Amino acid sequence: MNSHELTAENLLASLPLVLQNDESMKALAASIAEVLAERVDEIHTVTIYSQIDKAPEGLLDILAHDLKVDWYVPDYPLAVRRNQVKNSVKVHRILGTKGAVATALSDIYPYSTVQEWPEYDGEPYHFRVLLDVKDQIVDIPHTEIEKAVEYYKSLRSRLDEIYYHSFAVIKLKCSTGYVLYSPRLCGTYPINQTEGGITDGGIQIDAASGGTAYAVRMCGSTPGAFL
Repeated sequence: MNSHELTAENLLASLPLVLQNDESMKALAASIAEVLAERVDEIHTVTIYSQIDKAPEGLLDILAHDLKVDWYVPDYPLAVRRNQVKNSVKVHRILGTKGAVATALSDIYPYSTVQEWPEYDGEPYHFRVLLDVKDQIVDIPHTEIEKAVEYYKSLRSRLDEIYYHSFAVIKLKCSTGYVLYSPRLCGTYPINQTEGGITDGGIQIDAASGGTAYAVRMCGSTPGAFL
């Protein structure tokens, strides 16, 4: 008999010796073992974190509340909400850091980055956010982004700007080939001799691109300006 099976004997073995021979406890152990054996297939439901990708939407909403996923909106796509719940533990472990802000934003804007002030000659303890909109999953108001950044950042840090940008990558593939041939001996083929040779070839590619980067100023940061 497997010592890990749900049986009355195994349940009794886990009790103190003084109770193992008690008839009432034997009956109770048998009843409990019978009920648990009927629900073995439900045991996996208690492993919450490994089952987030399979969890129903209602459970996700409950988990988001319990795990304090502050940037959680029930109207977001299901895949986004699953990522937010899965990343919540990681984000709260590093709350108040550059990594916490970047991880939280990546649920909506994958590949987005956070630059601290030494990276762009900013003022001490300032930072800016670069949101990559190329793979943006869902549209959200700018104010909601600011709210999320304010929650996850360090209290001493100041947000300078939020940039929206997109990158495109062009991949060029080059290949070469060759031909095997056997030259005929002179005089064995009765046609005029033709001089051959190899010429240089090249590929010319003309490309042009343009774009404008802009930053959304925080309300009240520019006196007299209206945005």
